[in-house]
Amino acid sequence: MEFESAIVDPALRVFDKVTGAIVGTIPLPANVTGAPMTYMTAGRQYIVAAVGGAHVPAELIALRLP
Repeated sequence: MEFESAIVDPALRVFDKVTGAIVGTIPLPANVTGAPMTYMTAGRQYIVAAVGGAHVPAELIALRLP
């Protein structure tokens, strides 16, 4: 039996802090390879995540919160 450790559906999931329910899902091009980072500039908040994999080049994905 072969073990597949890769996530089949790479995404950033947003959870409700109180209930733990998923309140949003944002598809990503590859698995997240580190802890997401957040920053604010000009009154806007951004989340940045490093993604990549065995056959996917590493890159940073930046998402702006509404």
